[in-house]
Amino acid sequence: KIKFLWLDCWAYRKQPPWETYKHDDFCVTLARVTSIVDHVIWLPRSRAGCRGEYQYRLWCTFEASVVRLRELPVSICGYELSKRQLSLAMFGSMLVLPPWAANYGSEVEVLGKVNFFQLSASSVHLWTTCVLLYVTPAQSTVIIVEYVILNFFLISVYIFARFILADQVMLARNAKRVLSIMLRAAAARRRRSTELSGVSPGVVAKLTSTLPWLPAHDRRDVVTIKTTLDLMAVFITKQQGGSRNARAQMIRQQTVRSLQARA
Repeated sequence: KIKFLWLDCWAYRKQPPWETYKHDDFCVTLARVTSIVDHVIWLPRSRAGCRGEYQYRLWCTFEASVVRLRELPVSICGYELSKRQLSLAMFGSMLVLPPWAANYGSEVEVLGKVNFFQLSASSVHLWTTCVLLYVTPAQSTVIIVEYVILNFFLISVYIFARFILADQVMLARNAKRVLSIMLRAAAARRRRSTELSGVSPGVVAKLTSTLPWLPAHDRRDVVTIKTTLDLMAVFITKQQGGSRNARAQMIRQQTVRSLQARA
């Protein structure tokens, strides 16, 4: 039985006609609401032809952070993840996209094709070097030196390209973390387990560190999300501390009763 169902809606910072907007109250309310959520219904894609941009959104990163912070169960509804989303969940910023791949206007397509060219060039270079070493073993020293020099040049160009595409690199890394959290939470629910195996506990800190890189309609949302996650951490710590104190008190009472019974 579902007692409460929370649906996302727009929350504008401008003063509504019925009450004055207070940003601190909004953060506290959001933190308290998300602190008592029991289950998350995840909609990675809403339509069959949707490209799947869940992993790039600021507030979706907040949702994944809450799932990891509270180890919540997740149910996947709507349409399954696209192949691009599954590839991002597996490879992150090392995503490989061939030049003939469909252009979805994704935020990381250029990065994926740069990775493809680097992988192709390195593979061809290694293969030709092995062939040359097999055919002309007498010139092995020259061949190896040329291989090292050209490989150094390829790696340098690749590193420079990733530096130029720093925004896409950060988006791809964030996408991998977000999708990994949600997928593992859904898998944990099917196993009836509350532990998100394979997800590092420090991943929430990494997610919040990449918040400024994510596209947003209002950059102040980055501060809002960070403030809300900090408040949630305080609430969770208090709840865990309260439950530990309650258990300790119950154990003490049981011990006193048993001693009184023996006396």
